[in-house]
Amino acid sequence: SQSVKVWTDARGYALGFARCAREACRDACRRHLGLYAYRVRSLRAYAALAATARERAESLEQWRILEHGLRLHVWPATAPPPAGVDTEADLRRVRRLLGRPA
Repeated sequence: SQSVKVWTDARGYALGFARCAREACRDACRRHLGLYAYRVRSLRAYAALAATARERAESLEQWRILEHGLRLHVWPATAPPPAGVDTEADLRRVRRLLGRPA
């Protein structure tokens, strides 16, 4: 699956993100939904940070924050997330659910 995974420390701060299941975090990884809340000051600081090699390689902007020594706190969802729309087949499924041509 191409969904983003996250693993955290014991206090709930993100340690890393990945699109593929990594052997080292198989039991510790959780699906990441990516709903963020920032203060304006934090957004300005983020925008001023240089992109990192890992961010570019993995297409995950969260690495910019982590690799510049900042923190992201992760909260567990209160309900399982619905299936994503990540492929053409997923899109056809959703179109059928909405009564639209696939």
